[in-house]
Amino acid sequence: MATQTLTNAQVFIGANDLTGFTGQLDTGSQCAMRDAPNLGAYGFRIVTPGIHSSEQTITGNDDYDAATSIGRVLNVAQRGAQFPFGIVQAGTAAVAGSSALLGQGLLSKLGRLIGATGDVAGFQATVTGDQPLVYGVVGAPLASRGAHTGTSLQLGAVGTGPTGVDQRLWAALIVTAASGTNLAVTIQSDNATGFPSAATALTFSTVSAASAQFTSVAGPISDDWFRVSAPVGSGPFPYAVPPGVYPWPER
Repeated sequence: MATQTLTNAQVFIGANDLTGFTGQLDTGSQCAMRDAPNLGAYGFRIVTPGIHSSEQTITGNDDYDAATSIGRVLNVAQRGAQFPFGIVQAGTAAVAGSSALLGQGLLSKLGRLIGATGDVAGFQATVTGDQPLVYGVVGAPLASRGAHTGTSLQLGAVGTGPTGVDQRLWAALIVTAASGTNLAVTIQSDNATGFPSAATALTFSTVSAASAQFTSVAGPISDDWFRVSAPVGSGPFPYAVPPGVYPWPER
């Protein structure tokens, strides 16, 4: 089994790249189990799955300079606000196909200036998911670019998951800055890696400013190859796009 040491992971909340602030990641999802007793269970506890939830907490170092501090992008006025988020384990070394986590949630907790005398001032922020936590891949790594056609990725057809739940194709668009106009990102699909008959599977809203989106489209999508397509009106945009299928395909 291969292991990974986190030394270069990227962390995005909304349109903000918080990599330089983050020192620790705590991510996860769970499903509440509900008792469903019956007289034929021979005295054993029987449970059934209930509501799914996720929570992502980042802990790191705050900045004393108001011009560059974490407070510029996350502050108490934003508690309860909704943010798409993304985590790329390989960070700046990521390429198309690298692992990624993506989702969306509400900023439920924010602590700043945490620490004792002599400590580096810290912060902690928690995003409580209001959409699935999707284990996906990098469709387009963070980079400043103009028009772009991404690498083809075999995510698998979008149909019915291993538990019988209908799957959806999910994706996040994280635009950290803008110096152009009309970035129009789509996820294309096809049944072959060369995309001889590309179809649009998912469409983001066209943007001309720093922003973040998290969206999905229901299956079935019989194609199993996907790629990012992004024409622009003018200028480059630094952005990242992680897509994924949830519930996850059987492997």
